[in-house]
Amino acid sequence: MAKLLSAAEMLEIMNKYWATRSDMQKLSGKCMQYARNDFNELSEQIEAEGKKLPKNLVPMEKVVEYYHINIAYLKKISKINSN
Repeated sequence: MAKLLSAAEMLEIMNKYWATRSDMQKLSGKCMQYARNDFNELSEQIEAEGKKLPKNLVPMEKVVEYYHINIAYLKKISKINSN
C-alpha cells in the first residue's frame, strides 16, 4: 500500500498542470498497478473527447475530478495543521 499523504503534501503535488502515474499513485494512496489502471482509464476518457495528451501525462485538473479531491478542504486542514 502506498504512503498516505498529509493535506500539505497533496496540495504540493497538485500544484502543477500535468500529472504522472506516480502523482496519481501518491494522491490516491493506491499501489502502482491500480494507479496505472486509473491513469490509463483517465487518459482514454480524455482522448475519447478528441483531445491529445503529452506522453505519460494527464491534466492535474482531471485527476482532481477523477478522484473527487476537495481542494478547499485540503487547504483548510493544511492551515489548521500549520498553526
